[in-house]
Amino acid sequence: FYFQFYLFGRYMKGILGSGTKDYVLIRVSAIVLATYFFLIGSLFILNSPLSFDYWNQLHSSLWMKFFTSFSVFAFAIHSWLGTWSVGTDYLTPARLGEISKYIYGVYRISCALIISITLIWSIFIIW
Repeated sequence: FYFQFYLFGRYMKGILGSGTKDYVLIRVSAIVLATYFFLIGSLFILNSPLSFDYWNQLHSSLWMKFFTSFSVFAFAIHSWLGTWSVGTDYLTPARLGEISKYIYGVYRISCALIISITLIWSIFIIW
């Protein structure tokens, strides 16, 4: 990954070094998330009312653990790119002045911590 933070006095060029790669990555992660939520929604509708035994059996299966884990990774990537986009659009020197470097640094570190903790915690719960 290619990172340049405001914290170091540089403008961030892109997560993967190219806007096209970032665009494709966020679209692919969105498709993965949409597919996962479509699957879960379909299961709710087709197996209503859901019982604990069915839900437990479903999430105990290996394919569902892998698909859920893959979706959690896609969510982390999607969140990282989304928060990067928000930060580079709104936490700029033009909007906030010189203090934007520090606000942006704290913002990115906070986002990285929250996304990392959520990712790790989710994987531990799944497996």
